[in-house]
Amino acid sequence: MIWKNIKDFFNSFNRNTIVTRKQYLLAINQSGRVGYTTPDVIRRYLTLGGYLRVMGRGRFGIVREIPSGLTLNQLRRDAYGRKSKKELEKEFASRPYDEDFER
Repeated sequence: MIWKNIKDFFNSFNRNTIVTRKQYLLAINQSGRVGYTTPDVIRRYLTLGGYLRVMGRGRFGIVREIPSGLTLNQLRRDAYGRKSKKELEKEFASRPYDEDFER
């Protein structure tokens, strides 16, 4: 249930839109009380999987739409399966912030 709500939330925005962590957590918690760990872990998977980009502290840019049929297991494989976590973190940390994102 939470995974569907997260996909729906991020897919409701256009590409290159910036979303805050506060907006994200408020939207997810509307469907019932959810702790902070699970949404943050899933958001991290989405970042490593190339669907989101960290744009600063508590701000994330929408890079591409999350496919409706994507499962959490597939997302985990996208995030960690092809490269090691350290390789991915190094790769994403070296990317410059995009100036074409809406503020």
